[in-house]
Amino acid sequence: MSTDTMDGRTALVTGASSGIGRELSRVAAADGYDVVITARREERLQTLADEIEAEHGVSATVITQDLADPSGPDELFEAVRNAGIELHTWSTTPAFPSTGRSSTPSGRRNATCGE
Repeated sequence: MSTDTMDGRTALVTGASSGIGRELSRVAAADGYDVVITARREERLQTLADEIEAEHGVSATVITQDLADPSGPDELFEAVRNAGIELHTWSTTPAFPSTGRSSTPSGRRNATCGE
């Protein structure tokens, strides 16, 4: 176990299979947080979880979930609750499509890359 543990505190990081989410997972673990990592790509998440546990001595829980799916956030909430995990902090790193249109949280329509 890490000597700098956050006394069992847990951070949820979405989009953790690559990029910013992956690095935020590592930072949280380095700071002594147990982590719950989520994204669509289970194999990448499991590899990251194994690396985090080996390098930082914290717990890394994998929950495979597509948060772009309308039911995704509720399913993630239920999975965390059913696992009996108490979250202390979280980081969401949204994924955006590389082509087409997407809605922002305010409901405005924005063009994305490739259009």
